[in-house]
Amino acid sequence: MKVVVLVTLAALVVIGAIAFLFVLGMRAGTPSAQPVAATSQAVAQPTVAPTSSPTADATSDATADATEEATSGPPFASSMDPAEMYDAYMEMKRRGKIYEIIPDTDEGRAYFTAFMYSIVDLKAAAIWGPLDAESLADLATREQHFLALEDLDLTVDITFEDGTSFTHDGKPPAAG
Repeated sequence: MKVVVLVTLAALVVIGAIAFLFVLGMRAGTPSAQPVAATSQAVAQPTVAPTSSPTADATSDATADATEEATSGPPFASSMDPAEMYDAYMEMKRRGKIYEIIPDTDEGRAYFTAFMYSIVDLKAAAIWGPLDAESLADLATREQHFLALEDLDLTVDITFEDGTSFTHDGKPPAAG
């Protein structure tokens, strides 16, 4: 009987120590303190996150197709709001199609960036309410100048939090 009592007490001490270490580990945020699944079925069947699913693939393909249709060619200002226009030009940049319009040079990229900042300005303004017809007409005109590699008639001067800045006079890149 004494042996059973001693074994029981030892088992309780071990269980208590494990529980104490488990709680202590949870507070420390150690990976060993992760709870264990209660059923053997959950332990026997590890979960593997799929890298893609047919539904996700179909959705991304449909989005890519729609974006490609939208970015088949500018001008966009007459048919899109500034947010959609921004997305369309960024997609053109992502696909490398923007370099069919501007030269793939530092000057060309800076010209594109200045143009995009003018779109971002109106995109941000649209958060506060609908844009007036004059602002939308100015954007359409600026887009036409951009597509023709003409002066954008703007000056961009932005200083970022880290102290760096972007400055552009709106002039097109030099013909190459």
